[in-house]
Amino acid sequence: EALSFEEGIDIVKKRGELMQKHCPQGNWSMAAVLGLDENIIKEVCNKIDGFVVLANYNCPGQIVISGEKDSIEKAMERLKEAGAKKVIELKTTGPFHTEKLQDAAIELRKELEKKDIKPLEDSDPKLLLDYILFKY
Repeated sequence: EALSFEEGIDIVKKRGELMQKHCPQGNWSMAAVLGLDENIIKEVCNKIDGFVVLANYNCPGQIVISGEKDSIEKAMERLKEAGAKKVIELKTTGPFHTEKLQDAAIELRKELEKKDIKPLEDSDPKLLLDYILFKY
C-alpha cells in the first residue's frame, strides 16, 4: 500500500481544490479524438488559431485535446476531415491537462511531496510524481 485510503481521498480533494483555484477564466473545452495518428492530431492542432493542444493519451487510438472552445470546435472539424473515426466534445469547463493549469500542478506536487508515499514493488515514487504531474 503506497498510501492509506484516507490519504488518497485527501489528495483527490486537494487536487480538485487546486484545479478550481487555478482554472483560468475563459471559454474552454476538450475533445476525444479516436482513430487518428498522434502526429496528424498535432499537425492539425498546430494549424488552428488560438490555444488547442494534445492533453491526454487515454489509450491506444484515443487522444484528448484541450483548449479554447472555439479552437477546439475548429480542430474537431479538421480532425474529422483528416480521417478521425470519431471526435467527441467532452463536457468540461477548463483547459485540463495543459500548461494553463501548471500552477495547480506545482502546488499539488508540493502537497504530494509532504506525503509518505511508500514505494510499491519495483517502483520509484518520484517517477510516479513526475508522470502524474508531467514534470513542470
